[in-house]
Amino acid sequence: MYQHFIFLTSQKFACFGFVLAFLVSVLAIFPVQASAPITLQQAIDLAIKNDPWLTANHQQQQATLAQRTAVAQLPDPKMSLSLNNLPMSSLSFDQEAMTQLKVGISQQFPRGDELNIKRSKLNAQAAQHPAQQANRRALLTNQLTTLWLQAFLAEQQIALIEDDKVLFQQLVETTQANYSSALGNTRQQDMIQAQLALTRLADRLVTYQQHAAMAASQIATLIGTNEYSAVNTAPFQLAKVWPTLSAQQQTWLNSGVTLTQHELYLQLQTHPTVQNSKQAITVAKHDIDLAEQAYQPQWGINASYGYRDDAPNGLMGDSSRDDFFSIGVSFDLPLFTNKKQDQQLNAAKLTTESVKTEQLLLIKQLMAATRAKAQQLNTLNQRDRLYQSQLLHQIKQQSDATLSAYTHDDGDFSEVIRARIAALNAAIDALTIKVERYQTVFDLQYYLNAEYTEY
Repeated sequence: MYQHFIFLTSQKFACFGFVLAFLVSVLAIFPVQASAPITLQQAIDLAIKNDPWLTANHQQQQATLAQRTAVAQLPDPKMSLSLNNLPMSSLSFDQEAMTQLKVGISQQFPRGDELNIKRSKLNAQAAQHPAQQANRRALLTNQLTTLWLQAFLAEQQIALIEDDKVLFQQLVETTQANYSSALGNTRQQDMIQAQLALTRLADRLVTYQQHAAMAASQIATLIGTNEYSAVNTAPFQLAKVWPTLSAQQQTWLNSGVTLTQHELYLQLQTHPTVQNSKQAITVAKHDIDLAEQAYQPQWGINASYGYRDDAPNGLMGDSSRDDFFSIGVSFDLPLFTNKKQDQQLNAAKLTTESVKTEQLLLIKQLMAATRAKAQQLNTLNQRDRLYQSQLLHQIKQQSDATLSAYTHDDGDFSEVIRARIAALNAAIDALTIKVERYQTVFDLQYYLNAEYTEY
C-alpha cells in the first residue's frame, strides 16, 4: 500500500515537472515584455499624433488651399462650331453665297474684382484651420489630463484603502480573540461590526479599482496606437506621479487667478476659438465684397471665322468667295437690383453681423467659464488649507483617542470604527480636493490659452 502510494506520488511529480517544463519553454518562445509606465506627456503626444479629427481637419485645410489656386483663374473659354445657311433643297455647301462653316471662340470675364475677392476669402477660410487644430490639441490635452487625474486619484484612493485595510484586519482579529477569550467588554456585535467595516472597505476598493480601469480604458481609446491598443482596456501602466506644474500654473495653484475683467478680455483674444471666430468674420466680410461685385457688369468677348466654299463655274463671273471674320463684346445689364443684388448684399451684411454677435457671445461664455473656474480654485484652496491645518489633525486625534479608550476598556467599539472610517474619509477628501485643484488649474490653462508644460 505504501509503495503504491509512493509510485502514484512520483507519477504526479513527474507530470507536474513535464507541465512546468512545457510552460517554461512556451514562455521562452513568447516572452512577456512588461511595458514601461507611460507618462502624461507621452499619452498627450500619442493622442494628438493619432487623432483622426486633426488628420481630417488638416486634409480640409489642404483642400481649401488647392481651391484658392483654382478660383483665381478665368473661366474656360468656349469654342463653337456651326454650319450656317445650308440650302434645304440640295444640302450643297457651295450652292448659296450665304452658306459657311463657322468656328468661334468666346471668353467671359468675372465681375469687377471677383477673382481676387474669392481668393482672399479662401485664404481666410484656410486660416481658420490652424486655430481649429490648436483648439483641438488643447481640448485633447485637457481631456487626457482629466482622465489621468481621475486614474491617479483612484490609484491613490486604493493605496489609502489598502493601508487602512491592514488596521481593520487587526481590529477584526483582536475583536475575535477578545470575544473568544471573554477578555474585556467585547461583544458579539463588536466582532460583527468590525467584519462589516472590513467588507465595506473591500467594496470601496473594488469601486476605486473600477474607476481606475475606466479611466485607463478611455486613455487607451484616445491614444489609439498599435503599442497601446484600445482593444485591451489597460495594456499599459500609468506613471503614478503628480503632473509637474509650470511656474504660471504653480502661481494659479497657490494664489489663484488675479486678472481684472479687462485683462481677462485681452487674454481671451488669443484663445483658438476666438481666433477662429475672427477668421469667420473675415470670411463673412468677403461675402459682402462679393455681393457688391454683383452690381458690376460681366463682360465677354467673342470672335469667329466663317469659311465659304467657292461658287461653281459658270454661275458667277468670279468663282472665289471671301471668308468672314467677326468679333464682338457682350455684357449684362444689372438694372433691376432691388430684388436680387440688393437682397444678396443685405443677406451678406446680416450674416456678418450674426458672426460678430456669435463672437461676442463666445467671449462672454469664455469669460464666465474662466471666472467660475477661478472662483472654484479659490474655494478649493480654502478647503485645502482647512484640511491641512486643522481637520486632518483633529480627526487623527479623535481616532487615536477612541482607540486608546477602547484599548483600556473605557470606550465603545462602535466609536472606534466610526472614528477610523472618518479618518479614512477625511484623507480621501483631502486627496480629492488636491486633485480637483490640479484639475481646475489645467481647466484654467485651457481657457487662458497658456502653453502646456512638459510633464
